[in-house]
Amino acid sequence: MSKQITIILAAVLVPVLAACAPEPPPALVIGMASGPVSLDPHTQDEGVTASILSNMYEGLMGFDPHLKVVPVLADGYNNPDERTWVFTLRRDVRFHDGRPLTPEDVVYSLDRARTHPDSVFRTMLAVVHQVRKLDDRTVVIITRRPQPVLIRMLALVSIIPAGFRPERDIRGTGPYMMTRYIPRQELSAEYFPQYHGPVPEFQAVTWRFIIDDQQRAQALIDGRIDLDSDLAAADEERVKWQNHLAVAAWHGSSVTCLNLNVGGDPRTNPLADRRVRQAISLAINR
Repeated sequence: MSKQITIILAAVLVPVLAACAPEPPPALVIGMASGPVSLDPHTQDEGVTASILSNMYEGLMGFDPHLKVVPVLADGYNNPDERTWVFTLRRDVRFHDGRPLTPEDVVYSLDRARTHPDSVFRTMLAVVHQVRKLDDRTVVIITRRPQPVLIRMLALVSIIPAGFRPERDIRGTGPYMMTRYIPRQELSAEYFPQYHGPVPEFQAVTWRFIIDDQQRAQALIDGRIDLDSDLAAADEERVKWQNHLAVAAWHGSSVTCLNLNVGGDPRTNPLADRRVRQAISLAINR
């Protein structure tokens, strides 16, 4: 599915915008149709929330721009038998409060993600039997049965400091650290100078939440935001006519499902009629 995005991709700033410049330039302001549902990276998997938090939180593993799984907080890993995974942690990682990353943080994060009553990862991580510290740089994960895609699963789980409660604050290891959050209005973050990876393109980023499509497009035209990550099709033409703006579209990795309620009487629920469902299927441009 293609998504209309102006200038750059808002969802994941670091892989797309990573650069080697010694000093990042000024702030980027991104307009979005909605804000994060929660600041807790373990209790939601909603797209907007994940796209924002992914700039501040990281996992043991992650995805590169080509969606290949690569080590992030892990320096490397090995799989000595079909149920055992051994991860060596990087030495140069610090949380936004200055604390170094330790195996205790990884154990706490993965245990929280697989046992917290509101965690969206409980089912996915049910295959994990045990997470334990082996030494000061090593974490061992034992699964209940062979799970060859475990490293892909771990790319989705953010690592937080041991004992930290992330409901109202963000304390990750990512390239940006949160500086201001006004629910339903905006979230701002600055470059974390102790970040272990490449220096990002911008010194600071603000995500501004503007629900109305026309107001958000006008803010882009007026220069009050630099990017509209949710540009509506109805506003595309007037944005294209602006000499200082550009519209770009490309395929994303998200999947959209159309779920139909086919129960009940066709007289009250047209979708219960097979012919209606066939008509909908034929109308979809594949």
